[in-house]
Amino acid sequence: MRRRHLSREQIQRILELRQHVVTGNDRIQGWLQRASALAIWGVLERQIIDGIDGDVLEIGVYHGKTFILMVKSLSAAQQAVAVDTFEMEFNVEGRREMVQFRGTFEDNMATFCSDKNVSIRHMTSQAFGKTIGEDHYGRHRMISIDGSHAAVDVLSDLQIAERLLAERGIVVVDDYMSLVDPGVVEGVYQYLTKTGPRPTKLIPVLVVEGDQPSESNGGHRLFMCHHEMRDYYSQVFIENHPGKFIAIEIADQFATKILRFNDGVFKRRFLDYDELASAHV
Repeated sequence: MRRRHLSREQIQRILELRQHVVTGNDRIQGWLQRASALAIWGVLERQIIDGIDGDVLEIGVYHGKTFILMVKSLSAAQQAVAVDTFEMEFNVEGRREMVQFRGTFEDNMATFCSDKNVSIRHMTSQAFGKTIGEDHYGRHRMISIDGSHAAVDVLSDLQIAERLLAERGIVVVDDYMSLVDPGVVEGVYQYLTKTGPRPTKLIPVLVVEGDQPSESNGGHRLFMCHHEMRDYYSQVFIENHPGKFIAIEIADQFATKILRFNDGVFKRRFLDYDELASAHV
């Protein structure tokens, strides 16, 4: 990565983000694989370095494991939006039970993000999509989709993301290519192959392969962006994770790569954080 002149504010955000990844992220219960966390961290850090402005949004936050990682990258002028019904059906002692978890999410936000501008929308993503006005269009530099895994909901969430994503932003779709949740693949396929007067705005960039059992730690994550930014984000992944990428095709027309961390070895091209910390003092 070429050397850049960074402001004190950018350095502070980079260091705060790294500190959370190193010391805080594992303390939060949730479904975020190590490979996905590393990839998302690298993208957020690069957005800070390159001055990509905008808010962050997650549909389906659970306890906030992925959401808080995104929140840690915010500047004082940026906002994070959490959308969730804050209830989920689990197997509790052999029976199905609806579990409420907003309290746990708010406790985690108070512990890790009390100084950040966060908006909580306690509703379905479809209801959220109906409430947002045009003033929110194009405002978000990262959008994570991890709500309902039914195909119809994934398609709807991608259409919401299409409206809200900033020109230079990126979308992350969880549990892509999952055998447990095939609706995610179906919803993405329906989005990518839709026809009509309006062309598809978001296209695939990369799939980060899961490195742990998906039932307990989440699955593969698909990264998508606007056509004009595909080369930029492809280069970000190549620079952050130098090594072999596996070529695949999605929806018969989008040549996409898989990022695989072999044998549990997680490598990223890191900044000199000690040098940054010295410059920040």
